[in-house]
Amino acid sequence: LTDEQVEETVEEFVRAAELARLAGYDGVEIMGSEGYLINEFIVSATNHRTDRWGGSYENRIRFPVEIVRRVRERVGSDFILIYRLSMLDLVPGGSTLEEVVTLAKEIEAAGATILNTGIGWHEARIPTIATSVPRAAFTWVTEKVRGAVSVPLVTSNRINTPEVAEEVLASGRADMVSMARPFLADP
Repeated sequence: LTDEQVEETVEEFVRAAELARLAGYDGVEIMGSEGYLINEFIVSATNHRTDRWGGSYENRIRFPVEIVRRVRERVGSDFILIYRLSMLDLVPGGSTLEEVVTLAKEIEAAGATILNTGIGWHEARIPTIATSVPRAAFTWVTEKVRGAVSVPLVTSNRINTPEVAEEVLASGRADMVSMARPFLADP
């Protein structure tokens, strides 16, 4: 992508959020994890750019921070803006925990109201959702961001029952839990 195309892509994220608001939605979630486009900008293993969108960590996180900042500017303060943050990439050259905490702070400062924590790229060889993975196995990673940000934190992956979700919340490992596959598999 050229610099102009990156700017156009940022604007497309902003426009999508605007359209969601116009359609009556209360908020949007910006997918910044699991190895999708935003996550590829963040990680040095996939971002080999030498312009303002690559190189240093500050430059590599410019793309997600600008998306969140510009969405917030355009949709106002009374619109929920969730950012899905890759907490643990599980791929060679993925973000360090220190980088993840830095990004979480920057995303909060840019205007996110909630951070939803994602685990693993789809290309990762480490299972994250298989039945062999213990329930709530990755909530420890979400805990690492607690105290670094003041927005609510959502944890996910292998939280398959209301009982597991309640235990995670009662233990203080997260403010909310994300459960999608359990509802698709057993509505």
